[in-house]
Amino acid sequence: MSKFKYLFYAILNYIQVSKIVIALGITLSTLLGYLLFSPYADKIFWITATASFLLSSGAGALNNYQDRNVDKLLKRTSKRPLPLGSISEKLVLIQASILILSALTAFVFTHNPISTIFLALFGILFYNAIYTPLKSRTSLAILPGSVCGMIPPLMGWSAAGGELLFFLDVNNLMINRDIIFIMAILGIWQIPHFWLILLNYADDYEDSYAKYRLASMVGLFSRSQLKRIMLIWILLYSVMLIMTPIFYFGLSWITKFAVTSNGVCIFIFFVKSHFYTIKRDYRFEFSLLNSSMVLFILAMILDLLRL
Repeated sequence: MSKFKYLFYAILNYIQVSKIVIALGITLSTLLGYLLFSPYADKIFWITATASFLLSSGAGALNNYQDRNVDKLLKRTSKRPLPLGSISEKLVLIQASILILSALTAFVFTHNPISTIFLALFGILFYNAIYTPLKSRTSLAILPGSVCGMIPPLMGWSAAGGELLFFLDVNNLMINRDIIFIMAILGIWQIPHFWLILLNYADDYEDSYAKYRLASMVGLFSRSQLKRIMLIWILLYSVMLIMTPIFYFGLSWITKFAVTSNGVCIFIFFVKSHFYTIKRDYRFEFSLLNSSMVLFILAMILDLLRL
């Protein structure tokens, strides 16, 4: 292999460990939180976008570094760059540190730097210091994992000028209902998103549970039980999408139609899949659920920018 080709593949591997696609999704949810407080794509908006992307990429790289030994035990993750030894563990740790520190530096230039940096560190703490170590030890790791998904929009809301202390005041819950509703949707969506991965790779997880005692929901519940529990969470998510126009009166009729149709389609599809489909395609269902969330966030962002 030529030096140029080796360098090219090395760069691709370092990009892969940063989980760029996931980082983009997290950045979108951060920007939605920003626009809920200040519906303008100003300079701070783009600084927040950059900082969120850097932070998410750094957390993803750190997560890959932390999981490198467990990843070797699962077929789904054994071909990742670190388990294969394709890249340097030390350089990945340096990469994660630089990305996270760069993000924290960028957040200094937001409207509320102290609370925004606090939320960024809180997100890193939950994702890398709590969720990541726990997920191979207990099935309950899904709970802090769900909290991780709720932090980015609040981080964006804070970066735009939202006061964290004001948000925490119970008397102001109705005033802050817009950001609370978005956080709730993301937290609820996170759970079936995680379970669809488990069901898609259930054989792999069951095998690892038996061989290495790695914790997994497939070790705690049977597949049929997991499917029923997952359906409840998906239906709750779809109902919340349908209810969105009730919480956001200023949405255009196009956005209301798009968001409501999104929820109705998810509701119908997963009910049909659960009760009437014999052989389910969990990879497709996972992609569909993710696409639903991306479309929801994009529809909301575009509508808020219109205002």
